[in-house]
Amino acid sequence: MAERRSVLMAQQGRTVQKHQRTGHLPPWRLAPTRCSIAYGQIDLWRFRLDLPDNTLPELTRLLSADEYRRFSRQLDPTNAKRLMVARARMRQILGSYLQRPPEELAFAYGKKGKPGLGDSGRDKLAFNLAHSGVWGVLAVTAGMPVGVDVEKFDTQLEPLTLARQFLPAEQVDVLRQTPACRQRRVFFRAWTATEARLKMTGEGLTSVLEPSAQMQNSTSRPFTVGRGYLGAIAAAGQIGELRRWKLSEG
Repeated sequence: MAERRSVLMAQQGRTVQKHQRTGHLPPWRLAPTRCSIAYGQIDLWRFRLDLPDNTLPELTRLLSADEYRRFSRQLDPTNAKRLMVARARMRQILGSYLQRPPEELAFAYGKKGKPGLGDSGRDKLAFNLAHSGVWGVLAVTAGMPVGVDVEKFDTQLEPLTLARQFLPAEQVDVLRQTPACRQRRVFFRAWTATEARLKMTGEGLTSVLEPSAQMQNSTSRPFTVGRGYLGAIAAAGQIGELRRWKLSEG
C-alpha cells in the first residue's frame, strides 16, 4: 500500500509540474461580441499585428493625433505599422468593455509612462499591453493592477549573459544549474515573468534587484501566444479566473 501511495504521489507531482510549466490555461477562444468582466477576473486578448495594408486606414483613424505622430516617427515602417495596429486594437477592446467609441478613449500616464484610462474609465478597468514580432497581447482586469509581457523566442541569445545583467542572483543560479539545451527557454520564462511584474507596478529595471513590496507580493503565470512566442501575466496577489480571447485574424 505504501509503495502504491508513493507512486500516486509521484504521478501527482509530475502533473503539478506539468501544469506549472504550461500554465494550465484555457484555450484561446473567439472574442465575444460584447465584453464584461467581474472583479478578480483577468482577460487576455491575442491579436496579430501583421495585417494587410488595406486594413490600416480603418484602424489608424481610431488613434489620437499624438499617437499617430509618435508612431509615425519610427524609422522602421514595419514597426510603425505594428505599433499602430497594437494601439488601435487596444482601443477597440477597451471600448467594448466600456461601451464607448474607441477613438473617444482618453489615457493618463504614470511617472514611468505606464498608461491607464483617463476619465473615460479610470475606476472600472486596469489594463496592460505587450507586443513582440507579429503578436500583440492585452491584459484587462477589474479592480487590480496587471502586467503582461510577450517575447519572441530568440535561439541566438546567450541566456546566462543576459540573466547576469537583468535577473536576480537566485534566478541566475537556477539558470546556471539548468542543462544547456533548456537554458534559453528557462531564461525566457523568468524574463517574461519579471517584465510582467515590472509592468504591473510601473517600475523600472532597477526594481529587479530591489523589488518593492507590491512586486514581491505579486504572482505571475506563463502562457504561450503562438509558435515561437512566450508570455507571462502578473497581478497583485493571487491570479484568479483567467480567460483567453482571440480576434478573428488570430
